[in-house]
Amino acid sequence: FSFNKDFYFFFGQSYLNYVLAGMNTYDQCLVGIHSNIYDITPFLFRHPGSPDTLMVHAGRDATAFFEDMGHSLGARRLAMSLCVVVDKSAQHQDDCGLFPTNHTKVDDDSRLPSRMPDGADNILLQGRRQSRSNHSGTLHRIHCQFERQKEQVRNRVAKKFANDPTVLGHQVNVYYCPFTKKWRVWYTDTDLRTVYLPA
Repeated sequence: FSFNKDFYFFFGQSYLNYVLAGMNTYDQCLVGIHSNIYDITPFLFRHPGSPDTLMVHAGRDATAFFEDMGHSLGARRLAMSLCVVVDKSAQHQDDCGLFPTNHTKVDDDSRLPSRMPDGADNILLQGRRQSRSNHSGTLHRIHCQFERQKEQVRNRVAKKFANDPTVLGHQVNVYYCPFTKKWRVWYTDTDLRTVYLPA
């Protein structure tokens, strides 16, 4: 398996939904916001909008949903206290890497990079951000290619599962596996099990 430049670009576009796929249970409920990962499991039953509201958007990138809700500064600070992984490239154009925070729980952290201090994910305090515009070069080409593919897969999957009675809430999520270079889907079935399938 070779890791060329395209692999790293595709990984950067897809890692969040790849890592979070299926993490929408009462035991482990993770969500992505502005490329960072938040463990919202302990907050599920305290959320004013109900656990179901959070679980429906968990297991994937929920940046648009989070921002569209117009969360207050207090809600954003609370979310920051639930951050477990910070993507430094989302905050600083000249930086990169995924870093654990002080809220990350692992059995053995001797192999982890140094932890990010509280507030390192302060991107939430800035509110809705404009995406960086780099309209040239390889990264832009990969981004456009990735978004086109994602939309095509979403449309195909939506048609395929439109009348499937086993899909809870008719919500089927797509994600890209950068290692196999294939699109996949996951959904929660009516027995509350997570189902993973090829797209």
